[in-house]
Amino acid sequence: MVTTLSHDALLAQLDHLPDSLDRLELLSPMAVGAEADPEGVDPGVIRFVVTREATIDHAVISRLPAVRELRVDGLTIKEGMVGAMLARVGDLDSLTLRACGLEENDAGALVSNLRHDSLTELAVPHNDLGGQGIYDIVASQRSLTRLDVSANKLGDTPAAALGRLIDGGNIPIEVLDLSRTKVDDAGVAKLAEVQIPTLRQLNLERNLIGDKGAKALATASFALDELDLSGNYLKRGGADAIIQRWPHLEVDVGDTSFGIVDVIGVLVPTAIAFVLATTVWDASTSIALAVAAAVLIVALWIRSATSRVSIDRETLAKIFGNRA
Repeated sequence: MVTTLSHDALLAQLDHLPDSLDRLELLSPMAVGAEADPEGVDPGVIRFVVTREATIDHAVISRLPAVRELRVDGLTIKEGMVGAMLARVGDLDSLTLRACGLEENDAGALVSNLRHDSLTELAVPHNDLGGQGIYDIVASQRSLTRLDVSANKLGDTPAAALGRLIDGGNIPIEVLDLSRTKVDDAGVAKLAEVQIPTLRQLNLERNLIGDKGAKALATASFALDELDLSGNYLKRGGADAIIQRWPHLEVDVGDTSFGIVDVIGVLVPTAIAFVLATTVWDASTSIALAVAAAVLIVALWIRSATSRVSIDRETLAKIFGNRA
């Protein structure tokens, strides 16, 4: 069982740490609960699970040791304290600040306090950083191999600008996570135009990408080993383009068949329309059936237009065939 510490208990634990560590993790209970094996912490990792109400404030920061890898997940960093925290822990190889309440004005502190030639992994997902802030952070780095900016306010233009920043191997990115950043067809088309020779894993999960964007992505020069387009709006045409471009990927477009939820979602409004037509509007049976049929057609069209087809690595070829 994982023990959750109060703010004061965390301070007491930090007081007993050595002056330097390889890796330190400060996590909320929710962050731990999302892990497959909450108690399976690697040897050498110092992890503290802290109540969600405890903020990373001056008292916590003043007790932090120097570390090579720092992860803060699900805990709010007090406003204006990001720079002080980074200055305290020293030169980092890896930094994860997930759901810490970071805003656009915190980007400057990250730029000023992260060494440009030592950081190889940076993850700032689920914050409120904007496109310009993320651009400035990445522009200040030269050694990043893994970058996660998912669930931030990125959008199309910043995503494309980020791609141009990495263009030509200026930053040796191997893993890039742009999931949940509202990138659409136009944005992914611009991203596909840049040269990122080191890129091996690209996550575009739960964006606004349809067949047009997928076909544009298929023109990219990326030598991908992994591609995640799950939760987008792809149909067969886009999926087929992805398969042909990267035939070695075992990509999956998900199950496009109707499930019970789909059946209910279509039949319920149809039945309601029929009942209303026959009782409230006192229409004849033939007119009521016509109204119900029209509602059924609209419901089917909405389901088709809004269904999100899953694309991950395991079953795309299984549905549409292996087209290597």
